[in-house]
Amino acid sequence: MKTIAELAGEIGVSKQAVYDKIKKEPLSSALINLTVKIDGTLNYDIDGENLIKSAFNKRQQSSVSSKKLENNSQDKQDLIDSLKDTISILKGELANKNSQIDELTATIKNLSESINADRHNELAETVIDGNKLITAAEAESSPSIKKKKGLFGIFSRVKAK
Repeated sequence: MKTIAELAGEIGVSKQAVYDKIKKEPLSSALINLTVKIDGTLNYDIDGENLIKSAFNKRQQSSVSSKKLENNSQDKQDLIDSLKDTISILKGELANKNSQIDELTATIKNLSESINADRHNELAETVIDGNKLITAAEAESSPSIKKKKGLFGIFSRVKAK
């Protein structure tokens, strides 16, 4: 059995806080059969001690819970602010990357056009060279007139076979 002073010491509150708590309902009704008066001092048996301690634990838990909620809402706000900052940074980086992509696309287009022009030039040279070869081959394969050396070359022409 413990007195109000002993319970207050164990719980970590003042005697007045314990006294105020046990005078309020529903705790006061629950403690009626768990209280004994010895030499003018109220003493509480084990079940009474547990009820009083649990009443203070509920209060402490509710104040801790409200502090946690306040901290939690502040943490949430900090997180939201941090995420907003991150989003704005990422948007800036995205815009930068988009402009880089546009520049690279323009460079690729210019290079592609240059490569195509070079290919057209090479193709044209190949066609010209091919035409020269065809002309030369035709010239060799077609019958031609050869000149004879000497005086006969001046006056006569002979067909080549």
